[in-house]
Amino acid sequence: MIGGKKTVALCTARIYDPQVHQFIERFNNELSAKGIGLFVYALNIALYWNNNNHTPEAYVFDLIPYDKIDCLVLMDEKIQSKRIGGEIVKRARSSRVPVIVIDGQYEGTVSVCFDYERGFEKMVRHVIEFHKVRRPHFMAGIRNDAFSERRIDVFRRVLADNGIEYNDTMLSYGNYWAQPARKAARQLIDSGELPEAVICANDIMAINAAEVFKENGIGIPSQIIVTGFDGYDEARYVEPRISTMSCHPGLLAEAAAELIVQGKLSADSVSVHFVEPLEQFDESCGCHCVSNIEIIDQFNDKFYRYHDEAREFHDITVRIQMSDTCEKAMSCIRSNLMHDMCCIADKSCFRRDRNYFETSDDLLNARDLCVIYDSDEQQTGLREIGRADIIPNLQKRLDSGLPLIFNIIDYMNKPIGYVCYTFKDYNITDYSKTSKISSVISMGLGGFINMRYRDYLSEKLKEMYKNDFLTGLYNRTAFNAAFAEVRNDPENEGKLISIIMADIDGLKYINDTYGHDAGDVAISTSAAALRSSCPPGSLFLRFGGDELIAMVIGDCDEESILRRIEEYLKNFNAFSGLPYKVSASCGHYRTKLTESFEFESAVKLADKEMYIVKNARRKAGGQ
Repeated sequence: MIGGKKTVALCTARIYDPQVHQFIERFNNELSAKGIGLFVYALNIALYWNNNNHTPEAYVFDLIPYDKIDCLVLMDEKIQSKRIGGEIVKRARSSRVPVIVIDGQYEGTVSVCFDYERGFEKMVRHVIEFHKVRRPHFMAGIRNDAFSERRIDVFRRVLADNGIEYNDTMLSYGNYWAQPARKAARQLIDSGELPEAVICANDIMAINAAEVFKENGIGIPSQIIVTGFDGYDEARYVEPRISTMSCHPGLLAEAAAELIVQGKLSADSVSVHFVEPLEQFDESCGCHCVSNIEIIDQFNDKFYRYHDEAREFHDITVRIQMSDTCEKAMSCIRSNLMHDMCCIADKSCFRRDRNYFETSDDLLNARDLCVIYDSDEQQTGLREIGRADIIPNLQKRLDSGLPLIFNIIDYMNKPIGYVCYTFKDYNITDYSKTSKISSVISMGLGGFINMRYRDYLSEKLKEMYKNDFLTGLYNRTAFNAAFAEVRNDPENEGKLISIIMADIDGLKYINDTYGHDAGDVAISTSAAALRSSCPPGSLFLRFGGDELIAMVIGDCDEESILRRIEEYLKNFNAFSGLPYKVSASCGHYRTKLTESFEFESAVKLADKEMYIVKNARRKAGGQ
């Protein structure tokens, strides 16, 4: 439960599919009427039964809060993956969550299925007994397929009940698909003995067989009756409309909701509940059903709206990718198209200093998450959210009675976050846009993350080009470029300029005695001392192996700088624990920045001063 409210998780795919959309609407209406909330975890594609490839969209099922839900409903025929379905069922059962499987069966679950055999029998009896057909033909699915064989048995049984003798000429196979069905229909015409009716195992075969008969001048239903099965919407968009048995998803939704509302399910519940398909006898058998004009108008509206929105979706993707800050990228999501939704992302994906798609793991629900967009608040930007919260204002959204629909945000096979849609009605046009919106955010955000990392690498490469790797000071080329900018700035004309030269004492001794790693420590430490002791705006150069230079533009106290360098190294030696001391001899030279200024000459004068100091140290017993 969440906030004392019983909650159900529905796992499905393609919520824009009319059948899935109808299931969600009917299911949620039944649940919300009893105060039960619904989370919908949806793929945007079906996985297809034999496809075992890695599918990043399936990460959406990792978001299911098994510790909070009271029941899990799996639309097995819509997801179309026994592997994924099995994983979902296993997690639910290990969390002691009851599972209802729609149109499928898994061990240890409750199953709600259509009674296809009973529904098919009703269609055959309607053709044989109501329309008095004596010479029927059955176009089955795939030869030796279990579904086909059972329907063949039903066909034979109904014929026997009506005193009609069955023979093999009454049977053909359309493989459940268009071209095989058309071929089988042409063979019936070529045989010269046209049956009175062709009863097809599904609507696709019925639609195509009817088309072949019409192309050959055979009237439907005046010369031949054609029927289908499954109740697909396509059967209502052809002429004549196909008689079929409606396996309306709303019937399964009502049955599943009733089981949940009864409150008798437990983690150990195992049962099978059958639902009979509804007859939809229509023009192709001489009966009449409802008009499809309203549905066609809806599809026309959907088509033209999508045509207008396609460009805007593309522009949003590009604007997100090309943004130079997180705030600008997130603000690009704000659009009239992005309503009734919020976006949650992995907080770490906005770091610039790593390749997110190589370093992040696949466990999205174990990461630190943040809200990047919430249409209810019309705010964008990064705002942390606790994992237990799932989305902003979770309880308020649940109490609204609306289904919460989740899509994954993924890029380069990695989950980045998720989108939660809370549409205020069941407009299928809105449901149809979810896959596009999720794709826009996935592509936009994934491209933005990659661009930021690319820019970071570019900056690091520039630094590597400009700076000495060991000390971080400019190399000679970068120093010359930086000094050229200083020199070409008119404001610097005539300013005082000081050259500080530091030479590391006893570097050869340290290298020979303790190794070159120790020598590198001495060099990098001396460079740090020089850099920290000079005023901001100074330029630094690694002049040679053990020679470091600082150029200070403007008035400064050179002796004070030298004292700070010495103090820095003294403190380092006091706490380093190293068997050697790091020290540097320093000299300086001051002049003015004029046209006659020559850097090399100034360095030589500073170098001269430095050697005076170094020689004095040697005489005093230093290294």
